[in-house]
Amino acid sequence: MERYLGGEEIDNDTLVADLETAVARGSFHPVIPVCATTGVGVAELLEVLIGAFPSPLEHPLPEVTDPDGQPHQQITANPNGPLAAEVVRTAVDSYVGRVSLVRVFSGTLRPERPVHVSGHGLADRGHSDHDNDERVAHIYSPLAPTCVRCPSASRATCAR
Repeated sequence: MERYLGGEEIDNDTLVADLETAVARGSFHPVIPVCATTGVGVAELLEVLIGAFPSPLEHPLPEVTDPDGQPHQQITANPNGPLAAEVVRTAVDSYVGRVSLVRVFSGTLRPERPVHVSGHGLADRGHSDHDNDERVAHIYSPLAPTCVRCPSASRATCAR
């Protein structure tokens, strides 16, 4: 910012790299005005999202454990690899049942397939240790304006 205000000419590659760094650190939150009904600003928003925001593949993946709670080797963001995901939030709906928001780090989450759900070391937060196999019924996108059913979910679908 100081270089810009000082009148220095800054090339686009430097701006993009600095913007990615600031957004990844959470120290800069760009505001881009967009009108969904007229489409004004949509192209600019997409350009910023694609060209200036960090890719999910650029961030290190979390440490994972085996179903028995032992440390596991570092995972990679591979849609064909073993499934490693985190249940971010679970709510209970009286009509649907349990609805979970899941972040996929590796592998692909597919409906009608069993997944192993384990939780270890969270007793201090009120969650007892557990190891269960669950069947995924349906997968929906939480980012759509209405619920959109998806055939699968993987970290690669979030990457550029």
